[in-house]
Amino acid sequence: MNQISFLSEDVLENVAAYYTTIIVEGDNKHHKNQNIIFVDQDSKYSLDAVVSHYCHQDGNVLVIMGTSSIDQILLATQDHCNITILNTAAGLSAFGTRGTWDHGDLNKAMSYGFEVYDPYCIENLMQKLSTPWNKRYIRTNTHLLSADQYPTLKAESKQADLYNLKWLGFSGSHGTLLGLWSSILDLFHANTLLQEKWELMDCFVCTRSDIVFCESLIASIRETEHLWIIADQHNNPLWEQNIKAKLWDLGLFETDIHIIWPRLGKVTSFLDEYVYEQAEFDGPGIAGRIVG
Repeated sequence: MNQISFLSEDVLENVAAYYTTIIVEGDNKHHKNQNIIFVDQDSKYSLDAVVSHYCHQDGNVLVIMGTSSIDQILLATQDHCNITILNTAAGLSAFGTRGTWDHGDLNKAMSYGFEVYDPYCIENLMQKLSTPWNKRYIRTNTHLLSADQYPTLKAESKQADLYNLKWLGFSGSHGTLLGLWSSILDLFHANTLLQEKWELMDCFVCTRSDIVFCESLIASIRETEHLWIIADQHNNPLWEQNIKAKLWDLGLFETDIHIIWPRLGKVTSFLDEYVYEQAEFDGPGIAGRIVG
């Protein structure tokens, strides 16, 4: 199961009890649990057809995507209320896995009624998978690490799914830097490079794409008046307008907003180590775009 090879081998067993049906895009047909269905290029029906079939039945459904586009899956789930989609190659990682890109998957998933999450570690992913609730779209890629590879992190609030990195030394008055967790490794690298250039910024990371502005983040934005958002998705005006509307409602009218998206037009490779560099979305690329 290449699409979940970066997770523990028993991930399906650990979450199987929480779902009526688990649909995996892969070629491992020897799993003993009859509620786990594998779909590959040799299967009689396509992934979206299988998803549509089980979405018309009662129960919780988990779909683990490998090479398919999120567009097909979302259309197949529009009439179902209890479904979790795990995209194992979200963002720039899609180039290496699919050879293509899911345009604006954040906003598309939210438009279908999904809550969208970028887990910050494998354990956080397992927690999300083990608490199915309504419609969830979970974005992961091979950048996802175990919790013991990060400093101990505590959410600013249970509802916000937001983490403050100021206590790690990532703080300063030059701006507020907010990244989704799918870009966490590059965000850490970029922030270190910014510190070396004395471009000191408050740093936060968020595990949900529908960003909740809690008190500490609001205070930082109010003080710095510059908000930089790092988002591994296609340039999406609707998502950007949603963020601006939230800031307006909070009275942060003077905030200078800069959203850093991958520069897809520059990507010519399918290898992760080159895709991020070419898209100017690795640590040096992000830092360079901030300092101009």
